[in-house]
Order: sequence, then structure tokens, then C-alpha cells
Amino acid sequence: MKLSHALSLVILTFFLAACRTGPAVSDAAIRIGELGPDGPTLVIDQNSAKILFQDQFGAVNVADVELTSEVADDKRTYFLFARGNVLSGERSYRRAIMRFPAFVTRNGIYLRERDELFGESCTPIGESACAFEPGGGCECIEPTGAVATDDSCNHTVVRGRMSR
Repeated sequence: MKLSHALSLVILTFFLAACRTGPAVSDAAIRIGELGPDGPTLVIDQNSAKILFQDQFGAVNVADVELTSEVADDKRTYFLFARGNVLSGERSYRRAIMRFPAFVTRNGIYLRERDELFGESCTPIGESACAFEPGGGCECIEPTGAVATDDSCNHTVVRGRMSR
């Protein structure tokens, strides 16, 4: 009788584990948003999000933190996005856009674990402006609104530099 009960519990445990949807979320992953009926919602507080950008990019004056998304190769990707100033050269700060790619599981939007976190930034050179290209990289835009043909933006990818 006890063996049958134990076997039932084991089978039930495997059944419940098989019914889960989405990949497992590590305890070290950072929850930043959720998917609701009206679309994605930012759930990380602004101050914590700003600290992520400061730690990863060395950014100052971080503002406009939001969840954004793009579709590339028929796949939607979510990002934690912000504007700020990053060090350009030895002592000068330049305006920049920055983002971290996120993953979705069980209606939650998460950043990778702190050791595996990576992001990218675009910093304009001269009077140009920058935007992210679908799939990564920078698109440089001249003051006239035309897409620049030369390298008018610095694209930087940073990985795993966050403090704990």
C-alpha cells in the first residue's frame, strides 16, 4: 500500500513538471517586466533599472527607462532600454542609447543572470543621432534625417561587468 502511494506521488511530480511552460528561470535572473493583455509592462523600479545601466555601461544621467521590442527574423525580442551619457575618450561624456536583451517565460520578462548579462550601446559621433538596428548594431542618422553612410556612431557591446 505504501509503495503504491509513493509511486503515485512520483508520477504526479513528473506530470506537474512536464506541464510547465517556458524555460526554467534561474533565481539570479532579474525580472523586469510582464506580459499582460495590453502588452508589456515594466515592473522593475526606475532606480534599480538605472543602477543596471550605470553598472554595466558606466552611464550617468540615465533617463527614459522603458521596455521596448523589435521583430527580426519573425521573432519578437524585448529590451530594457534607456538613454544616458557614457564616457567617450578620457574625460568627456557623450549622449547614448543603451539596451539589454530580455527573455520571456510564463508571462514574465527577464534579464539574464548578472554574470551573463550583456548589453549594447550606440553613441553618436559629431552631430549625428543613433538608433538600434533590428537584430543589433547601430544605425547612424545625420541631422538632415538621412541615414549616414559612414561610421557616425560608436557601437559597443558589454558583457558581465555588473557589480553584485
